[in-house]
Amino acid sequence: MSPYPLGFSQDVVAAMAGSSKICKHVHLPLQSASDTVLARMGRGYSFGQYRDLVRALRAALPGVAVTTDLLVGFCGESEEEFAEILHALQELRFDNAFTFAYSERPDTLAARTMADDVPADVKQRRLAQVIDLQRQITGEIHAAQIGRRERVLLEAPSRRSPDELLGRTDTFRSVIVPAGPRGKLGALVDVTIERANPATLFGSVVT
Repeated sequence: MSPYPLGFSQDVVAAMAGSSKICKHVHLPLQSASDTVLARMGRGYSFGQYRDLVRALRAALPGVAVTTDLLVGFCGESEEEFAEILHALQELRFDNAFTFAYSERPDTLAARTMADDVPADVKQRRLAQVIDLQRQITGEIHAAQIGRRERVLLEAPSRRSPDELLGRTDTFRSVIVPAGPRGKLGALVDVTIERANPATLFGSVVT
């Protein structure tokens, strides 16, 4: 699910924690970690409120994977405001992030009332910094999965090889496994994670 943070109540957190049928993955858009930028965006929450929600999710659902959306270069974003995004990444250590540089959209409040005044080269430099830091964090999280045994839903053939299948863990991490008698599309299988990179886990089906 991809909820708006203000709509993600403690009742929802409790419901997720109380059901074995709900995957331990939440996509929770942050956009910016600067309270002043969040206010200009009209997001309606502070970084502190967002942080508290992430902490509540992790306390109620140990091992939950939290992914997010981040937008750099929003109208008037200073270097200090941008730096708060990097600090948030280091503190919250998202499993992954979808990252974007701001571009003006017609008829939005920002387009009507604010200047798109962050230079394009600055936006791209900031975007590259966020991508690099998140890739490092994701790589470390994935490396920590090596040796673990995970239940995996096999979803599709691998793009890499017809002899491999792509699956997803309960935390929505991608796993590549060899195709075979136990490795069939639609199957739920136990997999030992053997290696990893920042994009994908690799493992073998437990026989």
